[in-house]
Amino acid sequence: MKLISAKQLNKALKAIKTAQADVTLSLAYYGLINGNVDALHGEAQDVTASLHKDYKSLVPASFNKKDKQWSYNKAKAVELAARFGLEFQKTTFEEFCDKVCQVQDKVQKVLTDVEQREQAIKRVESSLNAAIQKGVDIDALIMLLRSKKPSTADGVQIPVVQ
Repeated sequence: MKLISAKQLNKALKAIKTAQADVTLSLAYYGLINGNVDALHGEAQDVTASLHKDYKSLVPASFNKKDKQWSYNKAKAVELAARFGLEFQKTTFEEFCDKVCQVQDKVQKVLTDVEQREQAIKRVESSLNAAIQKGVDIDALIMLLRSKKPSTADGVQIPVVQ
């Protein structure tokens, strides 16, 4: 065991995240492009907890609970390779990473859009609760939301859901 200095902890955490992504992408690459998941041989099922959360679904391996072994999942490999436009035993690691990152960027944009909508809903909910606490009638709020027109009630600006 080694105590890492407080000043170096942030750097060490970044190194862990980088290593986690490197290991996971390497496992995925060897599995998808070469049909090789030997690195998982002898690993417990919970090894997936050590893999990068954004990339672990790309590893074409399945755990057999009866045998307590990982094995190559060809069906998953073929499906993922087709989805990403990868060629078995031809795609380079750089090409693999580029295609994975392109898809991940699109997924991240969708997730960001969803998060922004959820935050907007929370802000509206908070504003509605504040209006109710100040005595604004719930039926008036419902009518306001249905009308989709900004308005004030008792001098309080109420945001409109669109």
